[in-house]
Amino acid sequence: TSATAPIFKGTVEAGATVNLYISGTLLVGTAIADGAGLYTVSSSTLSDGTYYFTIRTVDPTGNASIASPSLSVTIDTVGPNPPSSAPDLDADSDTGSLNNDNITKDTTPTFIGSVEPNAEARLYKDGVLVATTTANGVGAYILPSSTLTDGTYSFTVRQTDPAGNPSSASPALSVTIDATAPSAPAAPDLTTASDTGLSTSDNITNNTGPTFAGNNVDPLATVTLYKDGVLVGSTTANGSGVYTVPSTPLADGTYAFTVKVADTAGNLSVASPGLSVTIDTVIASVSAPDLAVGSDTGASSSDDITKTTTPAFAGTVEANARVDLYKDGATLVGTANANGSGAYSVTPSSALTAGTYVFTIKATD
Repeated sequence: TSATAPIFKGTVEAGATVNLYISGTLLVGTAIADGAGLYTVSSSTLSDGTYYFTIRTVDPTGNASIASPSLSVTIDTVGPNPPSSAPDLDADSDTGSLNNDNITKDTTPTFIGSVEPNAEARLYKDGVLVATTTANGVGAYILPSSTLTDGTYSFTVRQTDPAGNPSSASPALSVTIDATAPSAPAAPDLTTASDTGLSTSDNITNNTGPTFAGNNVDPLATVTLYKDGVLVGSTTANGSGVYTVPSTPLADGTYAFTVKVADTAGNLSVASPGLSVTIDTVIASVSAPDLAVGSDTGASSSDDITKTTTPAFAGTVEANARVDLYKDGATLVGTANANGSGAYSVTPSSALTAGTYVFTIKATD
């Protein structure tokens, strides 16, 4: 006990005088039993140590008893040393991308650590007691906290010895409770390098593993990419909340891409608005260009003999495709864009000298 003047109770003869002794000789307390023989006797103030207490009684007629059997009592008023280490947030309670950053969405987190074997361990949040348990035979303890609201708290433990003396506080552990999901992010954007073709901003590409980018998410948040609601990529945003995330390989088609973000505590946002992206790796075959009627001079307008040194060529390709005109298969001599129906007219950019040439085209959608 930590009481320096311990109190003893018992039963003797009704009305008897009860004398309390240490080691059988030192009288340290006296009391009178009541009519039922019940007594309560207090010792004088004692210093720390182990004592052997006995009682002797004197009945109302003056007859004295022999000493009772002794009771060994230890007085201990000195608290134990504080726990040497701070409590640790249990890995299962440390949610999110890391299980050792002490940021969690668990509002009733569990703490573990060690104190003296069989000591009582007490958990404090900002100095307020929130949980108590008894350590096992090697001093290990598990302490669940009471329910907490969002915020950052300082957790310490104290140990109490068998006499009830508490230690001072252990080193502190700072823990952040965050059970609030982040806001929905903005729609992902197809990166310029992934948006192939005539435009780098039309979200039409022949890249079957396109990369998406975004910003203004929580720093270090986990970003997951979805194609029509199916997970196809994941990454971690940088310290400024900027991310790039590549998709898994995709077949040709048009897809709606969204992202979700999970903050460092593990709270998941709802999906962002969608971005419609078309994957197109196939272009329709093209036929030979035709010398435009207005450029085929002479007796026949279809003999492909002309005096025009910058003749126009016409034909039909995929709608809105770029048409590149080649002379003799290797020399690019002109470029034009087909209209919405695929019709094009392309003219060499510089005059041609007299001769016979083979003209071909290539179309890029």
